Amino acid sequence: MNIRPNFLQSPNNKFGSIIFPPGFAGNHLRWLLFLDPQFNSVGICENNISAKFKFVQEKIYPSHRSWYNWLEVEWRFRTTLDRVIEVCHGNFNWEQSSNKELYLTTADRDLPFYHYYHFNLGLNGHTPAYFKTQIQQWMEEFELLQTRIHEFPNKKICLCDPLFDPVLNRDFYQSIVDFYGFSDNYDIAQQVHSLYSQCKKTSTQEFCDYFVGDEFSKHIDFLRAQSNNNPTASRVG
Repeated sequence: MNIRPNFLQSPNNKFGSIIFPPGFAGNHLRWLLFLDPQFNSVGICENNISAKFKFVQEKIYPSHRSWYNWLEVEWRFRTTLDRVIEVCHGNFNWEQSSNKELYLTTADRDLPFYHYYHFNLGLNGHTPAYFKTQIQQWMEEFELLQTRIHEFPNKKICLCDPLFDPVLNRDFYQSIVDFYGFSDNYDIAQQVHSLYSQCKKTSTQEFCDYFVGDEFSKHIDFLRAQSNNNPTASRVG
């Protein structure tokens, strides 16, 4: 496996990067790090922890965030924050660099798969089977690379699985902030994590309700009629 992040848009940003496949909650992890005053707020809010918490609460994890707008909300500030810590997906070459590079992997491929699937049914043009295979390959590659991680002091590999728990694992959080040289803001990071967990729970429930509900059934009836060359047999109400 060749792993060098030459695809990074901001390879010389202040703190480095978080590198992971889609669905591994790396964007959420960055919002946890965003709370630290060392993480420049790049003009989207005042650069203090209370203002940042309010911003995340109102703009990133509001009550109306759901499966149909999840990605739109995430992309709204994503490239702006890349100037401080970049998040990215991809395949890359493994070489030493001067910047911090955090790689997320998983012990359970269903966790990131179903998280991503519920707000991106198209899976970026891939089938569920292919997408899961890609996750499995990532897991296996990083199991091998973990044995060499001591050779690369500016790199870290960690499981993303704790990000799917409703309570933020303190040891996990501490290891990440220590890696980037940030302060321990666990208490408020846990509040942000609770907002995220609630949004994810609500979003998943709304996804399930929609696809087993009457509205989606009407769409299916219409499409089935079209596929049977009878487009007027059923109309969406």
